[in-house]
Amino acid sequence: MKVIAVVSQKGGAGKSTIATELAVMATKVGYRARVLDLDPQATATVWGDIRNGEAPQVLPAQQPRLKRLVDEAGAAGEDVVFIDTAAAGDRAAFDAATLADVVLVPARPSAHDMNAIGTTLKAIREIAKKPAFVVMNQAQVSNAITQQCVDTLVEAKVDVCPVRLHFRAAFFKGLGVGRTATEWEPGSKAASEVYDLWGWVFRRVSLSENGPLAVLA
Repeated sequence: MKVIAVVSQKGGAGKSTIATELAVMATKVGYRARVLDLDPQATATVWGDIRNGEAPQVLPAQQPRLKRLVDEAGAAGEDVVFIDTAAAGDRAAFDAATLADVVLVPARPSAHDMNAIGTTLKAIREIAKKPAFVVMNQAQVSNAITQQCVDTLVEAKVDVCPVRLHFRAAFFKGLGVGRTATEWEPGSKAASEVYDLWGWVFRRVSLSENGPLAVLA
């Protein structure tokens, strides 16, 4: 089983969006996926409740029980677990990073998000000692600021995911009915970006982006 943690100290960076989008993609191609929601705001949990039991399963989680919940997911035969963390540099987020095979750090192209990245990445590297990649999220299309942020991160020797998620309506339209961009508007540019992010992330954790049957083919 693979574990992917989505961590950022900055609120509104898009942690729940990335966790749920990738979890839905996992189920679409045949993987058994589960989302553990550490955020007290319970964004992912509420989203999962609206889906009325449709995969992926979303469970609320607390820091003292996190490792047990991850172990239970493995025992239940899950292929991949996504951990959605709170918007704070608390112990739970770092425990999630420690349990993960890879950590995604969402960031919007803004000064506030860039300032928060340093603390987050330092903790992941020094405490969790796991590979971490910044994912630019809610970027404006054809906006030089996003590239400037990426260049700054690269100069600081920060690993940046080559796939960016832009500020697109499809990411928000389906939330009220528990749908992701790939479900609500599968042919949209937003969905295309999720497909690309999915492929990149799953290759990072040595899973086939085409699903478990592709591994056996």
